[in-house]
Amino acid sequence: MGQTIKAITQEHYSDGLDLAKQSIKELYGIEKFNPIDFNFKVKNLFVLPGNITRGIFIDGKMIGFFIMSEHNILWNNDKKLSIDFFYAQPEFRTRENMDTIYNYVEDYALTHKFSSILFNDQLPFFANHICDNNDVVKLSTQYEKDMA
Repeated sequence: MGQTIKAITQEHYSDGLDLAKQSIKELYGIEKFNPIDFNFKVKNLFVLPGNITRGIFIDGKMIGFFIMSEHNILWNNDKKLSIDFFYAQPEFRTRENMDTIYNYVEDYALTHKFSSILFNDQLPFFANHICDNNDVVKLSTQYEKDMA
């Protein structure tokens, strides 16, 4: 099986939407949602300027995707690459596949002169893989206040 990672283009939107629906069902247990609103939001993620969207393909079939973004630091010229979302179908979450994906992210960061790679410890599946297999430092804990 040959894994490739490439930019998500319009021809991948349908597969990307299907994978996004699978992720919402698997990660959050949500079965019903407004399909028009959901499709609009996912497509926006794929095309939003500043988002770096990549599809994960095995033998030409899209089996997952991840979204990254650039963060510029106010007080210096450092830029940080943030992994904002990741999803791969369960049967493809092998160590080998995860290593290939992370190697791609790391190579992208080095090639584009990012000073570091940021990710949230709640990034499903991928965060644990990165923490277990790479030298990372925990910077902070994220908190949220519910306004409802």
